[in-house]
Amino acid sequence: MKRNRDMEMASLYGEYDMEGQLIRSALGHLLITCDASRLDFFVERELKMKNKIVYVTKDEAKVVKMDAIKNGDTFFAEINGDKIKTEEDYVQAMANAFAFPHALPELKIGWYNDYISDLMWIEQKDIIMIIHNYDLMLVDDLKTKKNIIAGFEEIILPWWEEEVVGHMVGGVPRKFLIYLEGLCI
Repeated sequence: MKRNRDMEMASLYGEYDMEGQLIRSALGHLLITCDASRLDFFVERELKMKNKIVYVTKDEAKVVKMDAIKNGDTFFAEINGDKIKTEEDYVQAMANAFAFPHALPELKIGWYNDYISDLMWIEQKDIIMIIHNYDLMLVDDLKTKKNIIAGFEEIILPWWEEEVVGHMVGGVPRKFLIYLEGLCI
């Protein structure tokens, strides 16, 4: 059982292929131990994708925040991970950070994904989000934490990168960067 928990914890801090081989460290560095075909796939994806998740230190997060606030064309949101103990806490924090115009029917990830894929009330072109103390977020619910990151990688970031164009009337791609601060590895 301990091995499974360690594997689940480790997967939050890196990217693994189907065989469980670590191919990207939590800091985003591709590892050369994976086979060449998989490495090519991830290098190509990384070069194309501009919306992404970036792991930063507390000092780097301060710089990102200052730069985002100075830029009038950037919407800046931040939440504090050490206050997020449940899925409902996370959804409420994100609803507040993004100033959702209406209350969600339920504080569930599904409703949150619907709203975060709209954001028509946000006038700025770019979006920057910092999750402070990410390593303390959902420490007793690693499955939800992993699902949140997967939601960013598989739904939210690709949506704003290009999918919004074909699926939303007047949909325009946006730069959307997520910074996870305080990660302890």
